[in-house]
Amino acid sequence: MCYCYNLLFYCNFTYFYHTRNANIHIKDKSGKFPIHLAAGNGFKDVVQFLLDLDIYTYPNMINSQDNDGQTLLHLIAKYSFEKFPTNLLSTVLSYERHLDDYDKRFIDTADMLLNRGVDTNIQNNDGQTALHLAILYHPKDLHVRYEEYLRKNSNVAISYRSTELIKSLSSNNVNFNLKNKDGYTVLDLALAIEHDQHKIAEHLQEKRLLWREGQIKVANNSLVIIAENKEQILKLKPDSAKTDADKFLEKWRELPINITEQILDTLDDDDFGAFQQLNEERSKVPLGEDSIHEMI
Repeated sequence: MCYCYNLLFYCNFTYFYHTRNANIHIKDKSGKFPIHLAAGNGFKDVVQFLLDLDIYTYPNMINSQDNDGQTLLHLIAKYSFEKFPTNLLSTVLSYERHLDDYDKRFIDTADMLLNRGVDTNIQNNDGQTALHLAILYHPKDLHVRYEEYLRKNSNVAISYRSTELIKSLSSNNVNFNLKNKDGYTVLDLALAIEHDQHKIAEHLQEKRLLWREGQIKVANNSLVIIAENKEQILKLKPDSAKTDADKFLEKWRELPINITEQILDTLDDDDFGAFQQLNEERSKVPLGEDSIHEMI
């Protein structure tokens, strides 16, 4: 049912676009393009169609933000749940199948965006990444058996969300050091929420450790390259003229890689995040004395 609805919407949308020459670059009052609305409804084919139209005119449409700083991924994370009015004629099987189809629609849309290189680390006006929102909106009441819930509430709205979206987002270049306005990383958030979120926290911790290991290697390689590039310059400098940064780079180049990686690993997340930011800023300017000195 979900697939047919998605296909019907796609056909109607493309027909409207081609027959009415619709302008897809006009925002609504909330700052959303049509592509934001399509993403917020899990219409993968429409999102893909709009991205293909804009691949040359608006190459960064995939990361566009509305007035609240929400990207396509934020809206998927926020709205990929179903509020489904139930009644006594509903069956567990049909209800769960409907929810599974609905959830898959959003996950497929997110996976398509991830495969196209969407930025997973953009923060909205509250400092939340899409992964922050995916964790926040994950329900906590699904452990109650459906029949028991239905007996107490003859016509209710039940939120549903699988953990697949969280797993997809956390496996795609997420910066686990990013904090929202309340100072929470995604792992902090998962640990702060009770019930089933502890399994999510374990998964995020595993992903965070793998991510941190990779980031340490990247940072270490960057320092080694800088040290090697400065090697000839430093040989010509008398010791009295060498700065602390010069001496640091000389020592760093001489140490075994496993030792330098261990040194970086001793930094806590905040210090390592600050180091990464400095390293990123350095990479945007030509290699030179001043930029090197400021980075160290």
